[in-house]
Order: sequence, then C-alpha cells, then structure tokens
Amino acid sequence: MEITEESLYEDDSGPYGREEDDGFGRPPSWGSAHADENAADEHSMLMGIGVSLALLLLLVFFYLRQTRNASSSTTARQVHSNASSPITTSSSSSALDPSGRMPGMGHRLGSRGSNLTRRHIPTSAAASSSFSGSEDTTTEQNSGSAPDALGSPVSSTTPSSASSSDAARVRAARLARLALRTTTNGVDSSPSSPSSPTTTTTTTSSMGSDKSPVAVKKTDTEKKVLSSSEKKNTTVHSSSSSSSDSRSSSSSSSVAVAPSSSEFTTVKPDSAGKVPLDRFTHELIAAMFHLTLDPKQCEVNARYQNRVATYSPGALAPTFCAEKRSELEDAGLPLLFRIEDVDLFLLELLESPDPIPKLLHCFERLERARPLRALSVEEREIADRLQRTLLSFTSIRLETSGPAFADLMVAQPDAVPPNFLSSLVACLSQDAQDDQPNELFTEFVKSAVFRLRQLMLQRQTLASTFLPVLTALRVFVEVPEAADVVLDNLFVPNVTYPNALMLERGSFLCPFLAPSCVEDAQIARNLAAHVSSASAVNSQQRVLRMQSDQLIRTVHLIVFQLLRRTHKREQFFLWLAHVIRLNKPRTQTYADFQTTFRSGMYLNLFAVLLRLCEPFLHKHTTYLRQIDAFFTIRPPRSEEANDPELAIDLREDVRINASAQEATEYLAELDIYSAEECKLNDQTVVNRLFWYTSLIFHQSVLPAIKIVESQARSLAQLRTRLKDLQRSLLILEGAARQQRTRELDTMTKQESVLTGRYIAVMTDLVSEPISNAVHLLAFTASYLLDLADTKPKAFFVQPEVLVTNFAEFLVFMLARTSLLREVASLEHIITFLVRFVGDAKFVRNPYLRSQLLSILYIACQDRQSPVRRGQSENLLYMIHDHPYAKQQLIPSLFQLFADIETTGRHAQFHEKFRTRVEIAGILEKLKLDPVYQVAIVEAAAAPIFVKVANFLVNDTNFAFDSCIKAIMDIQDIETEMDDHQAWQQRSEADRSAVVERLNQNESTARAYAHQTERFMEMVITLTHLCRDRFVSAELVDHFTSTLNFMLVRLSDPKSPVFQVKNLRRYKLSPEFLLKLAVDVYTNFEGSDAFAAAVVRDGRSFSMEAFRLVTDKLLSSDMKPFINEPSVIAFGNMLKLFSKHEGQRDKEDLDLDDAPDEFLDPLMATLMEDPVILPSGHSIDRAVIARHLLNDPTDPFSRQPLTAEQLKPNDELRRQIKEWKSKRLEQ
Repeated sequence: MEITEESLYEDDSGPYGREEDDGFGRPPSWGSAHADENAADEHSMLMGIGVSLALLLLLVFFYLRQTRNASSSTTARQVHSNASSPITTSSSSSALDPSGRMPGMGHRLGSRGSNLTRRHIPTSAAASSSFSGSEDTTTEQNSGSAPDALGSPVSSTTPSSASSSDAARVRAARLARLALRTTTNGVDSSPSSPSSPTTTTTTTSSMGSDKSPVAVKKTDTEKKVLSSSEKKNTTVHSSSSSSSDSRSSSSSSSVAVAPSSSEFTTVKPDSAGKVPLDRFTHELIAAMFHLTLDPKQCEVNARYQNRVATYSPGALAPTFCAEKRSELEDAGLPLLFRIEDVDLFLLELLESPDPIPKLLHCFERLERARPLRALSVEEREIADRLQRTLLSFTSIRLETSGPAFADLMVAQPDAVPPNFLSSLVACLSQDAQDDQPNELFTEFVKSAVFRLRQLMLQRQTLASTFLPVLTALRVFVEVPEAADVVLDNLFVPNVTYPNALMLERGSFLCPFLAPSCVEDAQIARNLAAHVSSASAVNSQQRVLRMQSDQLIRTVHLIVFQLLRRTHKREQFFLWLAHVIRLNKPRTQTYADFQTTFRSGMYLNLFAVLLRLCEPFLHKHTTYLRQIDAFFTIRPPRSEEANDPELAIDLREDVRINASAQEATEYLAELDIYSAEECKLNDQTVVNRLFWYTSLIFHQSVLPAIKIVESQARSLAQLRTRLKDLQRSLLILEGAARQQRTRELDTMTKQESVLTGRYIAVMTDLVSEPISNAVHLLAFTASYLLDLADTKPKAFFVQPEVLVTNFAEFLVFMLARTSLLREVASLEHIITFLVRFVGDAKFVRNPYLRSQLLSILYIACQDRQSPVRRGQSENLLYMIHDHPYAKQQLIPSLFQLFADIETTGRHAQFHEKFRTRVEIAGILEKLKLDPVYQVAIVEAAAAPIFVKVANFLVNDTNFAFDSCIKAIMDIQDIETEMDDHQAWQQRSEADRSAVVERLNQNESTARAYAHQTERFMEMVITLTHLCRDRFVSAELVDHFTSTLNFMLVRLSDPKSPVFQVKNLRRYKLSPEFLLKLAVDVYTNFEGSDAFAAAVVRDGRSFSMEAFRLVTDKLLSSDMKPFINEPSVIAFGNMLKLFSKHEGQRDKEDLDLDDAPDEFLDPLMATLMEDPVILPSGHSIDRAVIARHLLNDPTDPFSRQPLTAEQLKPNDELRRQIKEWKSKRLEQ
C-alpha cells in the first residue's frame, strides 16, 4: 500500500480508532494509551470464562430438570417460585421521559463485565470511598463501618487500587458460581437470620455533607418489611404455594415487598430473554453509584468480601440507601431506582469535596455494568441517557478543574476510564457551532495539558518519575479534539524568537523531551563514582538507556497522534521549521551552545522523528518518488512569517557539487513549480519527515559527536599530564614534591569529573534509538543514487549535509559500537560510498570524499572486540564482493589519493596524510584478491598513476624524515634529563617546558612511524604489481633516492634511531622498516633501469653502505622479520648495483665537460630529451615532468603549465646526441 497524506496518518474524518491500517502498518488503536497490549491473553481469558459459564448454566439446567421430576410437593414449587420470581416493574414508558432526553452519542462504547455479577461490584474500593463523601467522617464503634454521603454504612476496609480487566472477569466468574451455589441449594446463602442482631444504620443530611454521621433507628415500615423478609427466609422450607400464584401476588401488590439478596444479584430475564426496562434501569443506576435498596445485599457481599478480595481487593459491599427505601415504601412504589433519581444523586455529588474522582468512578462503574449481550433499542437508550447525564454534570466542573484533573491523572494513572474523554467530547459536541470544538472542553484541555507541562518541568532528569506525566498527555492527545488543542498551542508562531533557547522556553513539547544523560550532572557524578568497575558502569548505562527509551517511545506515540490530525499537522511542521532555522548555529565550527537547544533534548527530538520515519525507511523503492529534491532550496512561495519553507531556506548552504552561483543558475533554468519531472508533492508527510529529520540529525547528532570527541581529546591530554606528574614525583623532593602532589590530586578530580561527563554523553549517543539512524542514511543513499542516475543536476544542488551525515556518524559508530548490524541497510550505504568516494564529477569536495573513505577504512580494520571484529569483517566482505567495488574502487582510491593534495581547508596538510594512510590500509586488505590485483594493474596504466606514485614517494620521504628528526630531539632531551644534578638546578618552568616538548616529540614520532609503515606497505604492493611505472624517467630518480636514504639510515649502527631508549614506546621498529625497504628493492630484481637510478643517487648510495645492509640482514635481530630468499634476492641486487656503478663512473668521466647549453638549467645534468617551455627556456623532459608532478607551474615564470604545453626541442636534442657520441668514441 502506498503511503499518502491520508493513509500515512489516518484522517480523522472517518471513524476514529477503526481497526484499519494507518499507513504505518499499524491499526489506529495501536497508539491508544489504554489499549490492551496483551490482546491474545485477554481473548483466551474471555474464552475460558465463556466456557465456564456455559458449563455452569448446563449444570443449572440439569439440576432444575431433576428437581421438577423428583419434587411433586407444593412446597418445592413454592421455594422454586420464590427464588426465581421477578419484582413488579413499571412500564417502559414510565422509565424514560422523552421530553427530558439529552443529546445522544454517535458511537457504541465497549462494554465490559457481566450482567449477573458485575452490577453491584465496584471497580475499586477507591471508587467507593471517593463517592462516600468527606474524608473526615468517623467510624461507628458498634458496627465497624463508616457511613457514606447518603448515610449508609460501608465497610471500613482500606481501599486499594482498581483491578485489571482480566482480574475483574475472574471475579465475575467466581461470584457467578456463588450465586449458582445459592440457587441450587434451594436456600438463601445470606448470613442474615432472624436471630442475627439488627445492624444500626447511619445517615447524613446530604451527599456532600462533611459532618459526622448520626445513628438513627429504623422506621416502623422498615422494620415491617425486614420482618416480612425474615419470615420468608425462615419459612422457605415449610410454606408451599405455586410459582404462578406467587408471581401474580407480587404483580398485584400495591406495596413492593423487599426482595431477597439473591433476587438483587441474580435477576433472570423473562420468557423472551429480556430484563424489564425498569429493572434494567435500576441495576444500571445501582451499579453506577454503587448503591442498593436491600440491606441484606450489603451483608451478603460483606460475608464473601475476603474471598472476593483475593481476586479484586476493591470489591466492597454497596451502600444501602435507607431513606430512599423508606420513601419508596411510603409512596407504595417498587423498590427500584429511577431515572429521576440520577439528577439528585449527581447534584449532591457535585457539592461534595473533590467531586471529579468520584464522577470518574461513576463513569467507570456504569461502563462495566453494561451487559455483554446485545442491547435492545430501549436498553441502549437508557444506558446512553445515564451516561450523557453523568457527562453533562461532569462538564460543569471541568472548566475550572483542568489542573486538578491533570494532577489526578499523574497521581493515579488508571483513575480516568479509557473512553471518558472521547465520550465527553461526543456529549459536548452537540453544543458546538459549525463543527468547532466545544469551548468548555477546549479550555479544560488547555489548562490540563499546560498543568502537565508544568509538572514535567519539575521532572527534567531520567531519575525522576516522568512517565506518568507523559502517559497522561498521551491519553489526552488520543482524543482528536484534545490533540487539536495541543497543536494550536505548540508555540506562538507570530512571535519573533531571537534564538533557539527562547523558542525552547516557549514551546509546549520541549519539557517532555528534556530528560537526558547529556546535561545531567548527577548522572555524570554517579557514573564517575563507579568508573573503576566496568560492570557497574555498564549496568547503570543499561538502566539509563531503558528509561530514555521509554521517554522516546511515549513521546513518539504522542507526536504520532498529533500528526494524524490532517488539518492541524501543519502546526507541528511549522514548529519543526523554526527549530531547524534557529538551531543552525549548532553546526558552526565554534558553536555557541548557550543560545541553542540543549544537546540531550535535541537528541531525543531526533530519536522521536526517526521512529516516525521508520515505516517508510525500509521501503526505498516505494517512497523515493515522494521526496522533493528542491524542498530546501526553492525560493519561498510567500513572505509570511509562518511559512515553513521560509523558515528552513537553505539556498545559501554548500551544495554537493555546485557553487551558490551554479545552483542559482540551474534553478533559474528549471521551473521547479510547474516542470513535470520536478512536480512532487512537498506537503506529504513522508517528504516533510525525511527532510526535517535529516536536517535535525545534522544539527543534533553531529554536534554531540564533536562534543564527545573533544571530551576524549581532553581526557587523553589530561591523562598524559597525570602520567608526567606521577613520573616527576620520583625525582622531586621537599616542597616541590608537595606542590606536585597537590597538583596531582586536583587533576585526578578533574579527570574523574570529565570521565563522568564523557560516559554520560556516550550513554545517550551510543544507544539503539540513535544508532537506528543507519536506516535513515540508507534511505538517503538510495535517494541520492537515484538522483545521480535520473537527474544529475538535481543531485549536484543537494545540500552537502546529506553526505556529511554519512561520514561523521558512521565513522563514529563503527569505531565505538557494535550496534550497526543491519546488513540490508548497509548495502545501500556501501553502494553509495564505493561509487562516490573518488568520483569528482559528482562530489567535488575532496575532503568530503575523504570522509566517505574513512568509513571504508574503518570497515577494513581489525577490531579488538570479537563482536566489533565480526561486524567489521561483515562490512569488509560486503565491500570486497560488491560488483561496483570490483570495477571502480581502485580507480576511485587513486583519484582521491591525488585530489586530496589540496582541499582548501586550514588543516589540509594533516587531512592529506590521514586520507592517504587510509587508502594504503584499504589496499593492504584487497591486495591478495586476484580481482583487485588486476584492477590495480589496469588503474596503474592511467596517466594519474604517475602522480599518485610521486605523492606516495614524497609522503614516505617526509614521514620517515620527520620521524627521524623527532627521535633525534627525543635523544637530546633524554641526554639533558640524564644529568640529574643539572636537571634539578633548572627552574620549574624550564623543566615543564622540556617535558612538554618531550611529549610532543613522542607523539610526533609515533604518528610518523605509523605513516611510514603504511606508505612502505603500499609501495611494496604497487611495485610488486606494476614496477615498470616506477622506473619512468620522471619518477625513478626521486623514487630511488628516497629508498637509498631510508636504507642507509636504518642500517647504520650510529643512526639516531638506535640511540633512543625504549623505541617500543613510540611504536617504532627499525628492523621492520628495514625489512620493508629491502622488499621494495627485491621487487626490482633484474631491472637495469632501477639499478642505474639507484647508483645515480649521489646523496646516499655507496656500495659500502649497501654491504653493511647485507650484514645487518644476516644478524640475529633481523631473523624474526626477514627470510632467506629475501636476503639472497638483495644479494643479487648488489651485484647489479656494482655493475651499474662502473658504467656510471665511466659516463661521468667522459661527459664531465659538456657545454652549458646541453645541461639542464635546474639539475645541471646532461639533457636527454630537451623541451621548450612557454617562457622560452629549454629543459629536460624528465626534469620538468617531475616538477609538474608537484607544482603545475612554469619554474621560471610561475605561470600555469601543463604537459601539453611542452614543445620538443629537436635541434638541441640532435646536437646533444652528436656531441655525446663523439665524446664516447674518443
């Protein structure tokens, strides 16, 4: 099914909450706050109860049949008649007053409970006690019960919370069995008997009275009725009359006889299967207010109270209405509650203190009292009228009870029935004009939700009890009209906010997103206190992540309900647009986070939006066409202050492969409002969510990553400083030692605090909700690949942040977590990386491509953790077997190796070395595959390979030379520190400066030693597969001189490399580097061109030095690094070098006096192939070619110069050739 604006979030013009797909693969009721998450269990429970009741009814049927057959006496028939005869009822016309009918509701409420067992059973004891009047009533000493507001005794048992729906059904089944046991035994199971003492009743003047109750005596009429009832119970076995006589006598009596307790609990329907309407009305009212007109009903329930409490602790006896009974008896009316009584009860209830909880309990009891069977039209009308009456009276208090209602929802999450708010809206909707929400309800919701916001401001940490507040808000927004109120009050759109911090303070949703580990100092302290125990820290992190996940899931459901309001959802997107616009400073190099959203809250907002995107992120082909490529770059359609496109205008941002001018020109050529190929619906939810989530990802996650990396660097520096202080304590004494100890203590505390903050941020950042962003990146990759294939120009003008999101997030996650395990999602990302990592035609910025390369590099590295190692191996296999990688990866790597020479950034020098080291590392992993070996050979035939080889030689030479210089400086510092007497005489500042210089040189030596090893490994790979390219005229001399310099330095025992103490500390192994250099030489075994270039090096080459290298290779130190075939091959190369050395000496002697016009003006060597430059100078082709590899300018005029501009100087070449031949003949 395709997601559209209507199906993604179901439009509420239809029936709200119908069980249909909402476009996210979930039914609308999936987001209900009170939806039963264990529907299967509830269904199984209902089936079990149904089967049990069926069996009970079957047993009753057989018992009654047996009783009829076995009993022929009139006494038995009389007993049976008394147990089953109904009470005299009034007609249905008298039960309802059509003129007083209240507005109806348009939907059927879900009924729960049983008609036989649930009518007189309250949902909870709390409901009974809340209804029973003021809290300062006293307890009767003689009866052990406290009166309620109507003056009837109730049990003084402490109330407890309401039972669940399943527990209520179990309770219903057990009470049904009790009722059945009473009927089948043929006697009343009430504990009352003629000899039992009379219970003293109490009454109060009104339901709302808070005065102490006063005991009153029973009236004569009441005593007469009770006496009659007792006689009936005592003579049930001896008296005999027919069932029909008893029924006719009951119907003709002018004064209703008090029914027995069994008649109140097990009233049977008539022959048509229906309960009389007046009886049905009575039972609903009795259940609604938890009242009864039968005093024995209270006693029966009190007897079985302990048993019932086992399953439902709140199942207490109903309240006996003595005054109402006396009034009915005096009037000669049936002992039944009527519709007219409801208004009186509700009025008295409203006058009582804190009536809202009591009204809610009444509503819930009324809902539970509805029978499970299908109701007739008249019965449904009675039930609906009772509900509307209750809701109408409730609405009287709502306008001023919003905050109290919110407090109740937070304090007692189950206090509000599931469908109370929706029923209230339906009741009040009759008073609305033009389909507008009722003003009373709007004010009520507004005051309630802002009270929830105020409560949430007091719960801004993960350790606080924020979940009840979020759950309460979730209950509100599941009512469509309440969701509209929240959307209307998200923020004030017409106010100009100076910065994001002011928008955060004025936004409704921000406090609900605030709890986080990032800014919580207490969490940081707790984590720092247990940093010595990895298990303790991991345990705390798991707890914190669970709490954070609860927050994100609940807020997600809240926002989901808001977005379902199709006519109001624009308010939410408008708020997001302002959030993005005002938080743009977070992406700056030196961001000021004091005026932006807090990092933790912004991460939570991103996680919520990401969960909203999940349904379409896994279906790329279905929803890619709904993404508007020009959503963030088209000019605003209007100048209104609340235009979301104006709020997120990114036209000035950097594009993937287009300057601002080029992007403007392209948009001018293309009519982005009417062109058929670009006419996308930018109002769809998919399009909005994709762009807003991607931009917030760039503003929230990436700055958080920079914070973590900054903290990691600060921690590393602080720990290095701590090691230096600890080392200096060994040589300090007296006051200096005490001072250094105090500094050490201070820095140790700082290290602990910084460690706690670092772990706290990592707890939020390296979590499952944030790591799921890989799905968003995979969708983005598919989107960009599709644009590159179908609309290249549209791809060029896409914001660069889409690619930046890839690099920084995946590099961070792959290096620090094992959460990225979704192979299907990573496949799209790897396709994107391999295709664009070296393609300058699509991604112009080489630094941006180097960031993509870092992802491939990390995927190719060995991991210390087995889990992470397995993850990296999976990625490596995916890259290794990718069809596009086999064709384009090697050329892309060579292209990027050359392009990264200049990035235009201030840190381009260090970025260049980092990128080239990563390329060398990737080649090291791929070199053993024959497919990639062929790809390397083919790529080496391209002209750019000479440039790549030249840069590789330059970097190798620079890295090795820098490492040697750093080691020499380290040697000098160690010499100074070895003279302890002179060292102690130097000032503290001098010693600190020297130690700082030592640390810096050690870091430099380690870095350059690692780079040298990587570059040498790449040289070995390339020279093994394509050595002929390294002996070209423009490259071979520079290449061999670098190798000679390295070889001599690594074999000379007097070299500084062998004079420094503890070389392993700098991760430098001279023996390993020597082995790498020898491998390069042996790759050219038998190459005369290479040998001739080696011996031409006048700076480092000498046969004596190379013989020392041979001796070094045969030493015991080299045995772990080199094998015998390599030593033999290097010996063969020495013979070749000796041969070419003799030829070199002869040529130098014969050509020593060449004319100046035959010599190269730069190198002063005899030219072999002279060419003419645009400046008019003649120069050797090999010399100028080598110069152009490093500097594309004329060495004499400094004008741009390319190889195509060189003109052969044939005449000069002929003269040089003739002079050389004559010279050699002489």
